[in-house]
Amino acid sequence: MRGNSQLVPCSAINPRRENTVVSVALSAMKRRSQASTAAEMEKFVSGLIDAGERTLVLDFSALEYTSSAGLRVLLVITKKMKALQGKFCIAALNERIREVVESAGFTAILQIQPDVAAAVQSLG
Repeated sequence: MRGNSQLVPCSAINPRRENTVVSVALSAMKRRSQASTAAEMEKFVSGLIDAGERTLVLDFSALEYTSSAGLRVLLVITKKMKALQGKFCIAALNERIREVVESAGFTAILQIQPDVAAAVQSLG
């Protein structure tokens, strides 16, 4: 990531850079406690933001569900990125997660794309 050699991704979070966009694949989280996973995700993504990243995609393709803790993290990230005039998008939501996001009214505040490629293109 942007020159921060101390930033080490946790086992469930795999970042990759595509031009100016950092996409974060949230993998292996479906087997773990959502509260601890959400805290881990928030800490990692906040670290990316603190390190200067301003264009982020969260790839939900490997996730089976999200809870209110996960939604809270999305809200925190959205607020941070907005305050820093950054760009943030979530991608590849399954039907179950999409329903949760829609029920919470988050479609009004989140940019959602069908896959990472579309997300990167929309932000790049």
